[in-house]
Amino acid sequence: MFKKCAGIKTGCLVLLVVQLLFIAGVGNLRAKESPEKKCQEKKYPELEYPRGILKMLGSTATTNLLNELGKDKWNDQLLKEYFGDGGYDPELANFVIYINSTGVLRKYDLLWKGKKTEHLFGAKNIYVLIFSEIKLDTPEDSSKDTFFVARWTALNYPREPGELGLLSSIGQLFSLPAPESKEEVLKSEEKKVLLERISISSEHSKTLYAGMVRFTLESKTKNRITLFTSKEKDTLQISVYDVNSDTLVPMRSLFFNFGNYSNSRLAGSIGLVNTGRAYLLGHIYVSRPLTPHPSGGKFLNKVSISLFAGTTISEKDRIFKDNIVGLSMGNVVGYWGVIFGYPVEEIKSKSLNYKKIVFGINYMF
Repeated sequence: MFKKCAGIKTGCLVLLVVQLLFIAGVGNLRAKESPEKKCQEKKYPELEYPRGILKMLGSTATTNLLNELGKDKWNDQLLKEYFGDGGYDPELANFVIYINSTGVLRKYDLLWKGKKTEHLFGAKNIYVLIFSEIKLDTPEDSSKDTFFVARWTALNYPREPGELGLLSSIGQLFSLPAPESKEEVLKSEEKKVLLERISISSEHSKTLYAGMVRFTLESKTKNRITLFTSKEKDTLQISVYDVNSDTLVPMRSLFFNFGNYSNSRLAGSIGLVNTGRAYLLGHIYVSRPLTPHPSGGKFLNKVSISLFAGTTISEKDRIFKDNIVGLSMGNVVGYWGVIFGYPVEEIKSKSLNYKKIVFGINYMF
């Protein structure tokens, strides 16, 4: 797509910046039609269950699935055991919950692209998939209150501790009000999860029940899946392990936070450097931003690293003449970051001088 040119020419650099900015926009649009959507359209009809009816398992398949559920670490083999090689697709995000034969909610994880994670990139949906070795619902419960109800919530971007500290310090200097970190709900949806028997009856086979619901995700948001029991089912108890008391306690609800970010590795920004000039920059992410971070996020976990090229927009007669390339550490505070660059003209003249390095701040689009 990029035109071939000898050396680093101004025209070629300009073309690079424009194309990066253009492709970043196109990439974000294409993210809305992720491989997940195509996968659903090809493989899974729009029925009560997103992937069709729940799959029935024979004695051997049930045993194999229970063996995977009982492992300390889950991966894509667990989903392959249930959906089969033809039904499993790593692009689909699955929040899997397992309740064992003693009624203990033993484990839950978000699986995507073959591994557990709390970070999704360009996912359109998330599937809540519950496996239980004990019977919690009957077929009539589909029109009543099922034992489990799942809730998906998209949250706003809560300020993180490091950001609050920095913004509070700046606010004190200029007598500004202190920033808030209150979390607000952008969107929320609840669905009943009916657990049905999926193991085919056999004299010596184990019994397994399953239920699945799907939620459509919002892009560039912090998300939360909450699983809770209905009040009408208080006669039954599901236990969870309490790390604080080292005991099993009755479960009322559990929640899991995760982030859903843009799938594109291209972005644009405006930068201001120490020379007083502003630049329009095109970026290629080496490490994509994890903002908003689902669990607050440590500093190194949420910042982005990218390579950039850009041209000044401060002076009309210097546009496409004053160009820089460099490295950016973005999303240090919200969408703000720092940049380090070097003039293209200095590179072309082959007279490298560290004193010519420019640095400053930038705001990611």
